[in-house]
Amino acid sequence: MKKLFITLASLAAAFSANAQQVYTTDFATEDEFNKWTVIDANNDGITWKYDAEGSQSHVYYNYSPSNVADDWFISPEITPTATGKVMVRYTTYGTSYGEKIEAYTGTEPTVAGMTTLQKKNDAVKAERTTDYFFYNATAGVPFRVGFHTTSPADQWKFYMCAFEVKQVNKVVDMKVAEVVSPVTGDNLSNAETVKVKVVNDGAETSGAFEVAYQIDGNTPVKEKVEQPLAAGESMEYTFQTKADLSIPRHKYSIKAYAIEPDDINNDNDTTTVTVRHNAPMT
Repeated sequence: MKKLFITLASLAAAFSANAQQVYTTDFATEDEFNKWTVIDANNDGITWKYDAEGSQSHVYYNYSPSNVADDWFISPEITPTATGKVMVRYTTYGTSYGEKIEAYTGTEPTVAGMTTLQKKNDAVKAERTTDYFFYNATAGVPFRVGFHTTSPADQWKFYMCAFEVKQVNKVVDMKVAEVVSPVTGDNLSNAETVKVKVVNDGAETSGAFEVAYQIDGNTPVKEKVEQPLAAGESMEYTFQTKADLSIPRHKYSIKAYAIEPDDINNDNDTTTVTVRHNAPMT
């Protein structure tokens, strides 16, 4: 019997100062698990459970060898303290098959009460995978988040690791998507130009941010970008400070990243590339 394996929401990355935490859990205790509602929609007796010896998390769905997944894991009431956007963020761990999970919002801990599909992922692989969505909250009005598993039968364990809700004031998601230069080549010097592609995957404009690069783990070079970047747009930035890549036959590890105080997702800020200074053997 093959089995299914997925983990929900290991929320490790730090949120920016513009976000206030509303609710968070890593399901470390059975008491926390019991605050959530489990619904065995296909009535096969195999559903979400707590296991103190769980590997990726203490909470998982152990799938049936014959039934398609159709079970729910619904949060307790989450009550925002302010009106505005909240970010619901979760991390899953799947299998090589590519597991399926849907995230809903609603007001009641029932299948019918989960009224709005917010996010869907049909290919959660065997790695920690972070997804998030935004919910328009009203101060003092509670809501719930429900996770519906829909993977095929006969796979592995679908792990739920953690879950977090943050109130956010500004929705910017800055990242360095690519190191454009330098690239591997001959006769690299001690004054190579570093150029990166920066993307704003958020919903609002970033007015001012920094970019940085770091070579082989040494002191980072940070520079402020005095140009706004609108939501969904990208730009190329050329650093004023040059890079020293002058050692022949050395493989340089170049890490480049964006720095934005209002960034809502620090997991995707960084890109790392290897650049080799080619040279004849001596």
